[in-house]
Amino acid sequence: MAGDRQGWLADLSRQFKRHRQGRPGWHLRVKRDRLRLLSDELPPRSDEGQAGQIQTAGQIQRELGLNTPPGPATSTAALAEVCAVFDAVMAGTWRWPDPLLPAAHETGRLAPATLAQLRSRFSAQLIGERITLGFPRFCGQLLRKPAH
Repeated sequence: MAGDRQGWLADLSRQFKRHRQGRPGWHLRVKRDRLRLLSDELPPRSDEGQAGQIQTAGQIQRELGLNTPPGPATSTAALAEVCAVFDAVMAGTWRWPDPLLPAAHETGRLAPATLAQLRSRFSAQLIGERITLGFPRFCGQLLRKPAH
């Protein structure tokens, strides 16, 4: 199993190196059952004091967790994802994903603390609007109407 893991990850790293034409400073690794991209060329995060950075020789190496799960069966999708990130970083158009929103594979997971933070952020952006928790009264009345 360990040899299998090293084989597909080494192949993925070689293919990614070929895509970036040998440009140094970009690495792939598996950590806590997630595929991660490490580079000192990733732009700074808005909350730069956050974990996910590795200090090496005066440069900050930032780490991005990929949405593609690790493994030989998903290596093609992982290659497409890391190449898209690399191309966007080189073009200057890539931005860090919003840390409060769940990843694509975790869309059903919003913790109560995250919901509270999102609600306060949205209410700060909406001036003069009213935000209520739960069902509005008119929705409950619509649901109780008899069908004809």
